[in-house]
Amino acid sequence: MAVVGSGGKTTLIKKYAERYLRRGLKVLVNTSTHMAIEKDALITDDPGIIIKALDENHYVMAGRMDGEKLGSLSENTYNKVCEHADIVLTEADGSNRKPVKFPASYEPVIYDNVDRIIIVCGLHALGRKVEEAAHRPELVKNVLDISDDTAIVPSHIQTLVKKGYVEPLKKKYPKKEIVIEPSHDGSAYQRHIAALIKADINVETGGKIGCILMASGLGKRFGSNKLLAKFREKTMMETALDITDGDIFARRIVVTRSREVEDICKKFNVDVIFHQLPGRNDAVALGIKEMADMDACLFCPCDQPFLRRESIGNLMRIFSGGGTGICRLSYGKEAGAPILFAKRYFSQLADLPPKTGGSYLVEKYKNDVSLVKVKDKIELYDIDTHEDLIRAEKAAESRCSADGGAG
Repeated sequence: MAVVGSGGKTTLIKKYAERYLRRGLKVLVNTSTHMAIEKDALITDDPGIIIKALDENHYVMAGRMDGEKLGSLSENTYNKVCEHADIVLTEADGSNRKPVKFPASYEPVIYDNVDRIIIVCGLHALGRKVEEAAHRPELVKNVLDISDDTAIVPSHIQTLVKKGYVEPLKKKYPKKEIVIEPSHDGSAYQRHIAALIKADINVETGGKIGCILMASGLGKRFGSNKLLAKFREKTMMETALDITDGDIFARRIVVTRSREVEDICKKFNVDVIFHQLPGRNDAVALGIKEMADMDACLFCPCDQPFLRRESIGNLMRIFSGGGTGICRLSYGKEAGAPILFAKRYFSQLADLPPKTGGSYLVEKYKNDVSLVKVKDKIELYDIDTHEDLIRAEKAAESRCSADGGAG
């Protein structure tokens, strides 16, 4: 993930790092430009030292000395240590500690392997004059067509985010996820403005999209709740929550019959709809009714452990870019899940025939379906039996060995 913009990048990086560390993931923090040196920063460009620290502590902030700041790692070191980290958080922009800015032509600096770009904007700029609140004030005044003594208002921040970041980044990096994270002081007013800014950008990129994780299966073929089974040291439910984590969705809920699954979701701070209704259509109806204020909704299974976040992002981008009303992942002619439905199908999803799911509407509206290709067929592989799980573990080990142990 590359964090860009102004007014809270380092704070957000710390928040993300803490979130992933609580899940036992290895987190690397670095910069593609320069950033303030934290007391626990590792000043080195030696990949062996950084990898050892990652293995021992699960967290490293690393970089070379750049004046009085932490500078970027060399390309060779960066690529090597990325292979040993689960999460890489890169501060990819500078703002001289100002809450708002307009980037220069060479900013931000985004590495090729970045999956998600997070744009930060500081709402503590509101009410302050440009010269006081803005980094690169001349660029800001030119873009906004305002004078030195003009006070920053919400529409100014929206314009700076759109014109300075969202539009050029979407054009330059069409395959990368782009999300907005306005930083605020916790006041009701600033929280409200933050919600408006995020909603405004979301409308531009396809509206608010929710995610329903379907976890109501009875596991008859598996012999127990397969979502509690371990796959590469995590339960499959935890893997599904990791895959769909982050601000890519406006809201995320889990529909389940399992109290154990409910307990896992609580650790991830994900809302749960617990039920004991018999049919798949019942679970779909419960979930979609909670998504009434969304513009679209992704139905995601929890038994596809090879599913990639990048593929979900591609699915959403194609939908937002003018795809048809139903989008689903596929490999060649083989279609699979997840499936994304536009709002116009919500009422029918809430009233499906008994024992059917979203595939009923996929079949009914064949001409409305767009297939979004995955890079590897294994992403569509789902676990139904213990034998499936064993095969999946062997496939994961094989791929890990082929990648030189990187996982």
